[in-house]
Amino acid sequence: MGREDKNSIEYKKFLIQKKESYHRHKKEIAKRRKENRDKIKFQVFEKYGNKCTCCGERELVFLSINHISKNGCKHRKNNPNMNGYYLYNWLQKKNYPKDFNILCHNCNFADGLGVCPHKL
Repeated sequence: MGREDKNSIEYKKFLIQKKESYHRHKKEIAKRRKENRDKIKFQVFEKYGNKCTCCGERELVFLSINHISKNGCKHRKNNPNMNGYYLYNWLQKKNYPKDFNILCHNCNFADGLGVCPHKL
């Protein structure tokens, strides 16, 4: 039997030890997870050019991923957790699809309303 049997005493002890270990190392685990999320985000933005494709803004905090085909709402509806890290991870797994690019938040918002003023 052993740990494979989820009702065994050994498995329950294992779960308790795992939980205790997590609580002892919670800060380190959170730090590693954030570093991993940031690394994936940087890789995705680098792959898509590290700047707004409309105005050229390069400040990372102002940049976002844009659905070129304007189907972001549908994409999020079909994939409820498809934002932030989950979107970056998905883009990597899909080998950086061509129907995405980077826009700054201003250009992305304006584009969603119809047309960005930079394109006029």
